[in-house]
Amino acid sequence: MYYEVVVSGSDKRIVCSTPDELYPAERVLLEYRGDQIRGYVISKVTFSKGAVRIRGRDGISFLAGEYLELAKWMAKRFHSPLGKILDLFFPDGLDDYIREMVVPQSPLLDFEEMPLEDFLKKYGEETLNQCMKRGFVMLRKQFFFRAPKPRFKKRVFLREDALKNIEASLTLKQRMVIEYLCFNNGSPVEEILEELGITQSVLETLQQKGVVEIREEDVIPKFSERRERKEIQLDKSNLFFGPTGSGKTGTLFEIVGEYSKKGQILFLVPEVSVLMHTVARLKGLYPELKVAIYHSYLTKTRKIFEWYRVVSGDAHVLIGTRSALFVPAKNLKLIIVDEEHDESFYQFSEPSYDAVEVAKTLATLLDVPIILSSASPSLKTYFEAREGKVKLFRFEKRCAETAFEIVDMRKEEKIGSFAKRTLEEIGKTVRSGKKVLIFVRRKGFWGRVQCVTCGYVLLCPNCDVALSYHVDIDAFKCHQCGFEEKVYDVCPRCGGILRGRGTGTERVEKELMNYLPGVKVKRIDREVVEDPMEVEDYVDDLLRGKIDVLVGTKMI
Repeated sequence: MYYEVVVSGSDKRIVCSTPDELYPAERVLLEYRGDQIRGYVISKVTFSKGAVRIRGRDGISFLAGEYLELAKWMAKRFHSPLGKILDLFFPDGLDDYIREMVVPQSPLLDFEEMPLEDFLKKYGEETLNQCMKRGFVMLRKQFFFRAPKPRFKKRVFLREDALKNIEASLTLKQRMVIEYLCFNNGSPVEEILEELGITQSVLETLQQKGVVEIREEDVIPKFSERRERKEIQLDKSNLFFGPTGSGKTGTLFEIVGEYSKKGQILFLVPEVSVLMHTVARLKGLYPELKVAIYHSYLTKTRKIFEWYRVVSGDAHVLIGTRSALFVPAKNLKLIIVDEEHDESFYQFSEPSYDAVEVAKTLATLLDVPIILSSASPSLKTYFEAREGKVKLFRFEKRCAETAFEIVDMRKEEKIGSFAKRTLEEIGKTVRSGKKVLIFVRRKGFWGRVQCVTCGYVLLCPNCDVALSYHVDIDAFKCHQCGFEEKVYDVCPRCGGILRGRGTGTERVEKELMNYLPGVKVKRIDREVVEDPMEVEDYVDDLLRGKIDVLVGTKMI
């Protein structure tokens, strides 16, 4: 039999031959021009001259037909290599949890399927190569995952007078434990250590401070925030629209509880920083719900374990960032995209894609409902809701009056990137003992570098997007692929003078430090924060008075 295979990481197609029936999207290992390459089965084809032999295969496909169709659609829609798209569905290091088995292909062989290491010990590598070359044997993958250790009986409880004992000097990890217990009081010690990534010493310190107590108990008391809600009949495509605090998230959680009885649920959030809070609330509502998490900051081992839980059907709900969209759920029944307007759902690096659009297509292919939730939905989504293409659910809440003012920079006296009046208001706010958050859309010092003579903008040679100037490293940098080059001030096209345009976080930080001496200013963006959990450290410093003004991108 002959199959078309797409090579991992590319769009190259190879025809392979095998006596076995292969599955769509199954991973195979090919011997091609002296190299071993990974590929994915696309379809069965007729006879092809020069077909290569398969050296190994998974023996199972983790991608249902709908996921393969999704990958093909993405490759066409976003102009990305199909092999790179299919790579998204498998976590790095997955093969570390695979045992290779030698499978006889001839009834004349006097052995049954056995582990590769056992075969090599018994018959040797030369025999294996000769048998594979003649098609007498082939390698098949067998997956093995260790089951998690049983839960400890010791459980952690917030003391009734815990709020009185909470000190301002608590560390970030200690505050994480308290927030988790607010929604999951009585959680097993091991669960807290695993979910929050902390050590036993954090719990022991909280116990010494009188904030928590650890005791053995079989019952798992949990706080519950369940409430009566109006009956909601979902359509295939739905928009939950309402201001923050209007009950959208609570209603989503109620729907999760309802649909978890039917199958699995995919719950997408834009940032890792809000993920654990979502997990804590959901577990507080449904103690027995098996929740998996998936994002790029997980360790390789944890990522593979969470992936396999979902693939095998062991998890009811998968909560994660855009990468969670590509975990092939075994029985998906509902997709939720919280804060659907957030640009974090768009991946700019190759393979680029819009996760919201991909989620909609996946919902259509699987014929399951999708809920888009936002206080400020994208124009496209809102327009479709107004046109009746998306079912609109409005959530209303009377918000407290907030004073705001739009400053027209064309009519104001400017000082750097600010209006003079804005700087005066910032200084006044800080002197009154209050804090200031300043949101800036761009990283770096200048958003782009442009020739004052011909107007040429410096572009990334890889991505064809404008390079930004970063004063901290004194270099031009691409925010998509990470390309960097040394600074120069002469236009490569006409020899004119280069000047910076636009304002980034670095520039705002420097200007505030110059214009407001004595004010404690800090910057937070992807250039200074690698782990999203560090964001909490900055917020903690803000609350403790170590920071007066916090400048940042959407991370704040």
